Amino acid sequence: MALTKTEIPNEILRAFQAGVDDILNENDAVRRRLQAAEVVGVRTFTLGLDEIQRARKPYNLIPAGWRILATDRDGLVVSADVAQSGNQTRVVSISTDPAGGELAKSLKYVDELAAQMPQALTVSLLRIPGVLVDALVLAGQPGTEDVMVPIRAPDDSFELMRKYTVDEFFSRIASPPVDRLGEPSLLQRFLEFNEVQPR
Repeated sequence: MALTKTEIPNEILRAFQAGVDDILNENDAVRRRLQAAEVVGVRTFTLGLDEIQRARKPYNLIPAGWRILATDRDGLVVSADVAQSGNQTRVVSISTDPAGGELAKSLKYVDELAAQMPQALTVSLLRIPGVLVDALVLAGQPGTEDVMVPIRAPDDSFELMRKYTVDEFFSRIASPPVDRLGEPSLLQRFLEFNEVQPR
């Protein structure tokens, strides 16, 4: 089955358009591309390392807003992070850097991956800033196991664009992969850098 498309709330789209207008008000080339661009969005969550340290599941994921992507046949036109706080919805970052198009490519990959699975799936973006890891999360019906697809990592702790179980994903953050036993994990390196001791 394919991914279930998540509708972008109107207030998020309005904030995205307002942010684009503010930043690109004299960039006619980008504006022309935007008129024909496909706009997609994924909900974004963050996770603190203290949650991983405590190892208590389910982890407390913090809603961070939406990542909005506008793409055309030439690639990324613009990407933006839109956050909501109370009654306020605003763009917190916006970019026309083609490198941001990696997420769009990743979404195409997980769409193909979802087509091979027996149930409908939704996708969201999980960011773990403390270890510079981002992953797409494929979620099915309640009671089914989520699938994690890393799309950014600082080293070879993960093979990018490969599916992991939830347990395997988080164990690779908390401990080094088998082929690097004896080396510090991503989590250990963060704690040592910040002189934080595990609880």
